[in-house]
Amino acid sequence: MMDYSIDYVRIAVLTPHDEVVAFLDNKVEGSMFYYDDILHTYLKGSSYTFEFKTFTGHEDAKYLVEDNKISFKYKDKGYYLTIMNVEKGGQDTTVMAYGLNLELNNEMVDAYTSPKAMSLVEYINALGFEKVFTIGVNEVSNKSISYE
Repeated sequence: MMDYSIDYVRIAVLTPHDEVVAFLDNKVEGSMFYYDDILHTYLKGSSYTFEFKTFTGHEDAKYLVEDNKISFKYKDKGYYLTIMNVEKGGQDTTVMAYGLNLELNNEMVDAYTSPKAMSLVEYINALGFEKVFTIGVNEVSNKSISYE
C-alpha cells in the first residue's frame, strides 16, 4: 500500500450521472479547499481510496454527499471515485471515497432466478448494476446458463 498527499490537485465533484457540480482547488482563492488528504493505492495502483477534509461552511460542501463522485488526475493517472461516507462535524467535513472497483464490494441485489439460460452480460444487466464498469474481453460470450 502506498499513501500520498495530493495538496495541489484540482478535484471535480460530480453527480452519480457524471455532471460536474463543484471543484476542490487549493490554488484558487474562494474555491473549496481540502486538507488532511490521503490517497491510498493498493495492488500496484489498480485499487485506491481517497480521504480528505474540507470546510463545512463552504457553499459547495453541499455537493459532498454519498453516491456523488470525485475525479482528478495525479501523476499522469486518472482517478474516479464514489463518495461512500461523509461526516460533518463542526467546521470540518470528512469525506471517504472508493475507486470504482472497490465500490462493487458494496453492491447489494435481491435474490434472482433467471427465467431462461442467460449470458454473463444479460445477468449483469438484469441485476441492475449502475453501469460503472465495462466488460472487456468476454471469453464466455457464447455461453448461457440458468442460475439461481
